[in-house]
Amino acid sequence: MKRTITVCMLILIGTALSASTGRLNNKRARIEIKRMKMNSEGILLRGLPLCATGFLLWGQQKEYRSMRHHFVPHFNSFLDDYSQYSPLALTAALKAMGVKSRSNWTQLGLNTAISAALMASAVNGIKYTIKEKRPDGTTRNSFPSGHTATAFMSATIMHKEYGESNIWYSIGAYTIASCTGLFRILNNRHWVNDVVFGAGVGIISGELGYFLGDLWSKNYRNNTSHQSDIFNLKRPTFFHFGMSVGKGYGLSCPLIYDTYADLPTSEKLTPTPSSTPLNLKLKMGACTSVRVEGAYFFSNYIGLGGNVKFNVCPISADYNKEFEPYVIEGKGTELRPSHLIGIESANLGIIEVNLGPYISLPLSKRWMAGLNMTTGPTFTTDFSLDCYTKIKPRYYYLLDQAIQKGIIDNREYEGLKTGIRDREFLKIASSCSFGLSSGVSLSYMVKDNTAIRFFADYHSCFPNLHYTLSNRIKIPQNAEDSEDFYISDKFNKKTKMKNYSCGLSLSVIF
Repeated sequence: MKRTITVCMLILIGTALSASTGRLNNKRARIEIKRMKMNSEGILLRGLPLCATGFLLWGQQKEYRSMRHHFVPHFNSFLDDYSQYSPLALTAALKAMGVKSRSNWTQLGLNTAISAALMASAVNGIKYTIKEKRPDGTTRNSFPSGHTATAFMSATIMHKEYGESNIWYSIGAYTIASCTGLFRILNNRHWVNDVVFGAGVGIISGELGYFLGDLWSKNYRNNTSHQSDIFNLKRPTFFHFGMSVGKGYGLSCPLIYDTYADLPTSEKLTPTPSSTPLNLKLKMGACTSVRVEGAYFFSNYIGLGGNVKFNVCPISADYNKEFEPYVIEGKGTELRPSHLIGIESANLGIIEVNLGPYISLPLSKRWMAGLNMTTGPTFTTDFSLDCYTKIKPRYYYLLDQAIQKGIIDNREYEGLKTGIRDREFLKIASSCSFGLSSGVSLSYMVKDNTAIRFFADYHSCFPNLHYTLSNRIKIPQNAEDSEDFYISDKFNKKTKMKNYSCGLSLSVIF
């Protein structure tokens, strides 16, 4: 699918170039068109990285949605229905007030119409070909996000018209566009990959609309760009969207046993002489993350910036296979009817919000190195470790008695004998802690104000994790005590969690 979309875009560009070039009949115009063709090489590069990232995130869309369900499960806002058009409306308003822009009204209308036509054709063509179901389950037209594509197309138009005169127009436009995409996720109307791919389509449509519109109206003089040392021409204020992969470490676990001599309200639980330790060790796997980052530079070298990073990290568990699940406590006796088959892996969501100084070091006309030291809150979502158990053969007689009395049905009977999954075994609650981050980057200027950024980061934080183990079962003395059937033991453990990551991002240099 990626190859098909790319080929179609290239064919469209080639066709438009051939048709438009035929209208230009003088040598000087052909020279200008040749320069425009060279500059057009960066058009796809401005959006294709986002489109590729959208495809890469497809397999983890549910994990990223779990963050939304945890932090803002009831979020509902209609602002995204209007914010998608805001940059375009602001562009028209500024022009109506007499603020000088890149194009006249006719040229602005032509470029906008072509951009909108390209965007609508691409979005709807893909929507009704792939037919991806929305996360709220309503319709099958989720991928890609039309609201986000419209917002980023509008932001690109404002950037083209006013970005060169004042960088804050571009910063504001792309901030509004990013918020529109975020609201589509928070409203549970789109998956994260829908939004990221839609942003790429919007940027490509805006850039391509201006390229073709200027080419068609012979406005090629205004569309040429100068390949200069942009890092030396102005301060490298930037906004970028990227994706990274990494490896996480940490998550120390408390000592957990299958039985205790105390009630769960005790400050310190004392294991019984017959208890067995769980010896739980949690391992963080390969983390996948998406980020939005930006910085404003006060000079060519020093700036202030921040980033928001969304991570999904798989968690696997090592444990003592002799641990006894679901110990039934009676009057001075313990019944251990089942044994542990396995503990299922889970996914941990991590959100980092960081702010701090950024340093820029120009290396050549196209290369720039960067360094940042940031700090801010780190949020982790709650997650559960589900266990699989089955009853021991010597206790089958209890199952036979239960099915004869109608306590369980045949399905439950077979499940208890062959293996059953319990989602309430061990829960780890969400946390908020203080984090420190540092990073290095290397940027390559592609065209105009577009750069590809390679980066590597280190992040550490110290969350205080709260564990809840539902393993002990207390036989009620009478019907009134049935609410105390399960005993939940609670544990706290402060741990150091760290993550190393590297990735690639698309940057807009203002």
